[in-house]
Amino acid sequence: MSYTSAHRLGITTSDVVTFDRCPWAWINSVAIDVRGGYPPPPMPNPMREHMARTADLHRERVIRYLQQAHLAEAVDAEENISAQLSSHPAVLHPKWSWDDPHSPFTITASSDVLIRNQRGEARLGVAKLGHSSMRRVLISAAGGVEGLECSSVLAEPVVDVFFGDGEVEPRDLDDSREEWRVLLSGMAAALSRFEAGASLDWSAGEFDQCGRLGCQWCQDAIARHDDLFRIARIRLTQRQEIRRRRINTLSAFAEASEQDLIRRIGTLTPDELRSLHTQARVQFLSTEHPESAPTIEVIDQSVLEGLAPVREGDLYLDFESDPGYVEWPHDAPFTPNASGPEAWLGLEYLIGVMESGTELYRHWWSQSFSEEARRFREFLHELHLRHHNDPDFRVFHYAPYEVNALSRLAERHGYGSDIVENLVEKGVLVDLYKVVMRSIAVGSPSYSLKKLEALYFSGTEREGITQGADSVMAFTRYHELVIAAKPESESIRGDILEYNRVDCLSTKRLHQWLLSLART
Repeated sequence: MSYTSAHRLGITTSDVVTFDRCPWAWINSVAIDVRGGYPPPPMPNPMREHMARTADLHRERVIRYLQQAHLAEAVDAEENISAQLSSHPAVLHPKWSWDDPHSPFTITASSDVLIRNQRGEARLGVAKLGHSSMRRVLISAAGGVEGLECSSVLAEPVVDVFFGDGEVEPRDLDDSREEWRVLLSGMAAALSRFEAGASLDWSAGEFDQCGRLGCQWCQDAIARHDDLFRIARIRLTQRQEIRRRRINTLSAFAEASEQDLIRRIGTLTPDELRSLHTQARVQFLSTEHPESAPTIEVIDQSVLEGLAPVREGDLYLDFESDPGYVEWPHDAPFTPNASGPEAWLGLEYLIGVMESGTELYRHWWSQSFSEEARRFREFLHELHLRHHNDPDFRVFHYAPYEVNALSRLAERHGYGSDIVENLVEKGVLVDLYKVVMRSIAVGSPSYSLKKLEALYFSGTEREGITQGADSVMAFTRYHELVIAAKPESESIRGDILEYNRVDCLSTKRLHQWLLSLART
C-alpha cells in the first residue's frame, strides 16, 4: 500500500477483506508500508500452505476449463479493462483499478475470469476449493463489480463460483455490495484516525483487534500484553465489555473478586462472568507454576458422575485426515457437476482404535478413495456388529470430528448412513470433549487433547510426530514416495501409525482421569 500523487491510498479488494478480519492488523500494515518498519514474526502454517497448493491446482484446472468452454485467454494487462472485454469473449486473470468516489482509496480488483455475457455485460468468475467462508469472497467480488462500473464497464451483479467438487454456483452480489460500502467507510474512518495521530499501541484500543489464532499481528501482541484474549473460550464481545471497565489483562481479571466483576460489568450475565473468571483464575494459577500440570477446577461433578465407565470391549477412536487430498485427472480441465472421486476433496487415510481392555491398537489404512470406501465399510460393519451383540458398547473419541467424518464417509460412499445415525441416537459414540467442557476448567488457553495430556501423561509417550498437521505433512510425503516406489515410505507410515496409536491411548487415559475426578 502506498499513497498516489493525488494523496489517495492504494489498496486492493484483499485489503478490504483483511480489514474485515482485523482492523488493527490492517492499519499496522498501512503504517509499515507508508512509514517503514517491520511486521511481527511470521507464523508458519504448513496446513494452510498445503491447502493453498491444492487450491492452486484447482484454479489451474478451472482456467483450463474456461479456455475450452469460454475461449478465455490472458491478454495484455496494460490495455484497459473495457478494451480487453470488447475484444475478447472472456479474459483470464484480469485486473482493474479505480478511484473510489466515496473514500480516499484507489482500489485494485482482480478475478480469475471476466466473461462477457450475451448483453455485453462483464460477469466475474472465481475458483474456490471449498464452500466455507463465502462471505468475504462475495464482498471482494462485489467490490470488483463496483470497480467495473466506475471504469465504465457494464457489469452483472453476479459472481460464478467454481468449487472443487464440480459445482458452479452463481451468487447474487446485491447484499454483499452493501457490506462492501460499510467496510470501505470503516477503513476510511480508521485511516483518518491514523493520519490524525491515533495510537497504534495495542493497549490503547484505538482500532478493533480480532484475536484470531491465525492473525500474526494479534498473536504477537496478546502474549506480550497478557491480554484478555488469552482466556480460553472468551468471546470478542465479552472482551470488549470487560475492557470498557478498564480491565485489560488476564491477570487483572483473574485477581478481581467475582462480586466486584458482577458489580462493575453489568452488561454480561453473572453466569458468563463466573465462567470466565473461573477460567482466567485457573490459567493464572497455572502460569505461577509452569513446571507443574495445569491447574484444574471441577465445575459440575454430576457430569463426571454420569460418564460411562471403562469397560472391556469398548473402543477409543481417532481419525487422521488429509483435507487437501484429491484425485483429479492430471492436467485435466474442471468438470462442472462432476461426481465420484473427481469431485471429492479430502481423504480419511487412517482410522485407528484401541481396545479398552488389552490396549491393543488396530487400524484401517487408506491411500486412495477406493481404499477409503473399503476400509470404511469394514470399520462401520465392526461397530454395527459390536453394538448388536452388546447394547452397552461404547466408542470414545475427543471432539466432534470423528462423528462428522463417519457421516461424511457414509454420504460419500453411499453406505451406512442408517448405521451411523443409529450409533449416534443410541449414544454409542461418546465425545469426551463435551464432558471436559461441561465438567472442568483447565488452566490452559486451549482445550485440545494435546494440551490436556500434561494432566495424565508422564511426558514421554510422544516421540516423532507430535501434531495433527505434522501427520498430514507426513502422509503427503508418504504418498509421494509410494508413487515413486521408494521403500522409505514404510518408515513414514510407521511414524503416522504410532502417532495415531498414542492419540487413541491419550483418549483412553483422559477417560480414566475424568473418572478419577468423579470419585474424589
